[in-house]
Amino acid sequence: MLYDKRKLARSVHRNATVKIETVRPNDTRKTLAFLVKSGFLESTDDIPEPHEFKAIVQVSHGSHTHPPHEVQFSEHDRAHHAH
Repeated sequence: MLYDKRKLARSVHRNATVKIETVRPNDTRKTLAFLVKSGFLESTDDIPEPHEFKAIVQVSHGSHTHPPHEVQFSEHDRAHHAH
């Protein structure tokens, strides 16, 4: 799910192209492509662990490309919560 400037949920245009470049703490970079599914995005490749990185999100559709957006992503240790 994507969000607009007001942080309201927004659907992804079905013809959108979504690319995310991950930047790891050691500065390793990888560009991932995503497919638009019903209400979510699905990576066309496995996203290697650890799932902690800066993500630079690029969305385009038709001839329009949105400015890139950076977010920090960190997945908490699942084993810690498995009580």
